[in-house]
Amino acid sequence: MKKRWDGLVVCKEDFEIRHPQLSLKVHGDKQTVPMPRPEGTDVFLSYCDIWTSSAYADSGTADCMRADYAPLTYQRLLDLKSTNVG
Repeated sequence: MKKRWDGLVVCKEDFEIRHPQLSLKVHGDKQTVPMPRPEGTDVFLSYCDIWTSSAYADSGTADCMRADYAPLTYQRLLDLKSTNVG
């Protein structure tokens, strides 16, 4: 009877030596990915809707207003804007 590496006492036929891979001391390496690309700059997009493209005073926005564009009356435009959330 012999004492094996894991503490078991076994007969001669079942005896086995400790595997060499079990005694390796491996230190893990940092497997972080470097910054793949720099952070992009923010791009702001403007859009034109019925209020910003309206030709009524104080309702249009630069680069959106269209001259003589009044598909709705001013009062109807205000009513739509006040009922619309946001």
